[in-house]
Amino acid sequence: MAGTATGTERSMTFESPVLELRKGSGEEASAEQSAALREAVRSGTLPTREEFLDAYPQFSTAACTFLSGSLVEGWGNVKSDIDAFVVTEEAEPPRSPSLLLMEESVSTQDPTVWIALGQLGPFRVDIEVWHVAQIDELVSRFVRPTEDGRNHYQGYTGSMSLHERDLFYRLCVGRPLTGSDWWGRQRQAIVESDYALWLAEDHKVGGENRLEDVLGMLSNGDARSAALAAREAFIIALSAVLAAHGDICPSRKWLPQRLERHQPPEISSEEAWRVLSMAGCVDSPGEWASETARLCHRLFLAVERALTEQR
Repeated sequence: MAGTATGTERSMTFESPVLELRKGSGEEASAEQSAALREAVRSGTLPTREEFLDAYPQFSTAACTFLSGSLVEGWGNVKSDIDAFVVTEEAEPPRSPSLLLMEESVSTQDPTVWIALGQLGPFRVDIEVWHVAQIDELVSRFVRPTEDGRNHYQGYTGSMSLHERDLFYRLCVGRPLTGSDWWGRQRQAIVESDYALWLAEDHKVGGENRLEDVLGMLSNGDARSAALAAREAFIIALSAVLAAHGDICPSRKWLPQRLERHQPPEISSEEAWRVLSMAGCVDSPGEWASETARLCHRLFLAVERALTEQR
């Protein structure tokens, strides 16, 4: 931030940082490192199997390693990091002075996942270490039973944490470095399971609760709060529609790209953007909230029809 003063007037201007911090290191990145990162993102160059194992040889015996995230999807930028996943049979990942391991809890019988911050070439890297049995257990929750010869949506009465949802998404869009056969089998199992429909139903239930908030706020004359709640309900409705079409991304930040990729027939990208940008809301927030609530209701009905067809 730079400031200039002329007489009694003072103006403030904001400038982009010259230096970047390497995540988790507490050190400033060099000009060469920053330039290498920008070039890697521009060219779409991702770390190779050899580069990953050279940097982290302790994971050479893992059942699978794969990269994922916005850079793998082609949506990254120079502030994006690489998400690396290591799937192992070992009870605990090998310790290394260069890799600080932190614990994260999940809902499986073995409740511990290990997470580390590191560096891979010019990229910052988040490394998650999962056990094969943990992923098997999570996937098994959504596999359709075949004993009775039927093949319809069974639903799931439990819950999935954001961390667990993120794993499913990252695995499905990932790029395997090692263990591609294992990765392919698990990805296919998730795609063929009830998970996407369960996620659509979960979004639908949460979104309908938000619509109740909109109606209550409108009846109380609180148009501005109703408009904000309606936008929130609309984001959930879009997530439900996308999940019904197989998109299981748990993040909201890539909604425009995901709509362009899947092009759901229920709503166009242009219509969705008008609502997301709250076009027309400033002049008439109450009317905007009402119209958006009606649109959300239409989208939730479409999701319900998709679920009914699979039951």
